[in-house]
Amino acid sequence: MFSFFRKKTNPAAKLSDGYSGTPPPEPNPLAAMLGHNLAQLQQDPASRKAVRREWLKYFEQHPIADLRHYYTFLFRILQQAAAQQWQQWQGLDEFAALFAQRLFIAERYDNTRQTGEVLAQYGAQLAEHLAAATAAPLPPESRAANWLGSLLDLYFHHSTHDQPENFIPAAALVRPYLQRFPEQYSGFFESYLEQAPDPIAAFAALLALGAQNRQDYCLSQMFGDGDTDSYPYQHAAAIFQATLPQCGATEIATLQQQVLEEFDLAENAANDSRPELMKWLKRSRPVRENIRLLAEAAPDTPAAATLRGLLPAAKPSKPAKAAPPQTPFRDTALKLAVIDELMYRRDTLAPRLDFDRFAADCETRVISRDTDGYAPVPEILDYFTRLDIPPEMLATIEELHIEDGCSPLYAELWPYYDPGCDQMIPVTRAAIADLAHLPKLKRIIGLESLDPPAELLAELKKRGIEVLTREAYDEEA
Repeated sequence: MFSFFRKKTNPAAKLSDGYSGTPPPEPNPLAAMLGHNLAQLQQDPASRKAVRREWLKYFEQHPIADLRHYYTFLFRILQQAAAQQWQQWQGLDEFAALFAQRLFIAERYDNTRQTGEVLAQYGAQLAEHLAAATAAPLPPESRAANWLGSLLDLYFHHSTHDQPENFIPAAALVRPYLQRFPEQYSGFFESYLEQAPDPIAAFAALLALGAQNRQDYCLSQMFGDGDTDSYPYQHAAAIFQATLPQCGATEIATLQQQVLEEFDLAENAANDSRPELMKWLKRSRPVRENIRLLAEAAPDTPAAATLRGLLPAAKPSKPAKAAPPQTPFRDTALKLAVIDELMYRRDTLAPRLDFDRFAADCETRVISRDTDGYAPVPEILDYFTRLDIPPEMLATIEELHIEDGCSPLYAELWPYYDPGCDQMIPVTRAAIADLAHLPKLKRIIGLESLDPPAELLAELKKRGIEVLTREAYDEEA
């Protein structure tokens, strides 16, 4: 048969890749090694340890940027696989698993950042090949679910937490992959979908697909099972509202049943009043809203009746009004410094507030360190503001220490306070009146962190209360 390469053509167009006007591809210096490794893995899967050692030794002596040769090697194989011109499926499966896990590269943050930088260059092209392979009619013996799943996981394993842009190409692959392989869900998929152009729409499509496949893809996350800081939980109502129009009666009934299973409820158990379940529903507005939406979507099913029956008892109770403190402080910042001294430094003012315990006991909403910890938590600040301090304890205070967000109290009030960026709650002129509660106060260290007004400084001087900067105190010590 007449060969393309034997045709007489313009010399300028005679290129090694056979495409006119396209520069020849870069020779892959690792092609021989990687080809041999893949053949080893095809013949004996137990050789994976030997292959990993060979790769580890290579990257001990060569830059991580050489990972680009792994990608270009793999691209040719994926192209052949999508064209059904590949036969070494076991080798591809083992090769993809080894490459994706990146265990052949020393576990150091800088190394992972570099693997992420290489992925940023090749991730979009990898996604194109994976999409083509996912759509191809591969034979059952191809192990496609395995190696495609491994290479999808690669986007996560080869990136650091601050390289989420690497997940963008993978986001478009999640739904086609699960359509082809419904039972191969990965927890990494949620991280990918967060980076989709429209995350709400992406999660809604995933939830609808889960209902069609009778699989729990992200439903449990939307109901707070595990991480209440996750995107599916934080945006659960919007996702549900976008999902329901995509679902028929069968899919909605499936979603209702999945929620009952999530709560370990049986149909027609409308009077279930287990304390832990009711406590959770009272705290979680997104979950209550999801239950309402789901029950209204197909109101005549037995499951809907059960879901509706949960809502009356799950209505949050109004917090009881606390009696006003006997010793009211007008200034919040000064009172916090006093509580820090008595509750955390001396352990005399009880109970000692602990963030995690306080969050677990809160019945009005879910309080999360990762979601709420970047500012004063309103409920904790309110607790401190209302806290009554016995006058006899106040009368024992001779010295107050104020540290720029590093005090034990601030660790509970504002967990992720950043001294370099954040400003502590400032002290005001109102603190002048509060000095009457501290008759034995002789010295304040670190008051500069609270940005004190001139009037307060003048009053402290008038009362003979020494004001020492943190730097001066440290030098004195």
